[in-house]
Amino acid sequence: MNSLRLFKLTLALGVLVAASAQADESGAAGSNFCGTVIGVPSGNHLIIEDSQKRVAMVRLAWVFAPEDPQPNGTAAQLRLDRLVYNKVGCAQVIARYPRKDGDPRDRYYGTVQIKDVGDVGLSMLRMGLAWHYVDYARRGQPANEFAQYAVAERNARSEGTGLWSDPNAIAPWVFQGKSIRVR
Repeated sequence: MNSLRLFKLTLALGVLVAASAQADESGAAGSNFCGTVIGVPSGNHLIIEDSQKRVAMVRLAWVFAPEDPQPNGTAAQLRLDRLVYNKVGCAQVIARYPRKDGDPRDRYYGTVQIKDVGDVGLSMLRMGLAWHYVDYARRGQPANEFAQYAVAERNARSEGTGLWSDPNAIAPWVFQGKSIRVR
């Protein structure tokens, strides 16, 4: 490879890396927030710290795990913790939420990929520890991902895995008193 071509390739790569870093810092939809999982406050949320010590709360997109004190709420949180704690991953940001009063963390809604785990939300569905949040997923989840999530929940239900061992499992939004249609 001649030196001019190598220079152009290096320059182009540098521009791509800089653009990626800028998108990541913005937290805009479509950007990524990558780092180590340092906390799992619920079966729906991860706390990720990046290499610059910035910390973000990430709400897993397209799934809804039982909340504490709901039946299986603690189990969902503990299994998620065992699955992702202290592992490196990336959240693909779908939306950014305003910070809550007194909370210095950025807050994102997104899908999370962890090495050796894959899509964390999909893993929660496969373990029978979350519902596919169809009402929201229909509004924005890519079709192929929607289909994978639907199959994962259907399989967990039919196998009686996790929360589906209870034939009367109550969806978190019903438990919380919210009226959201599932299917």
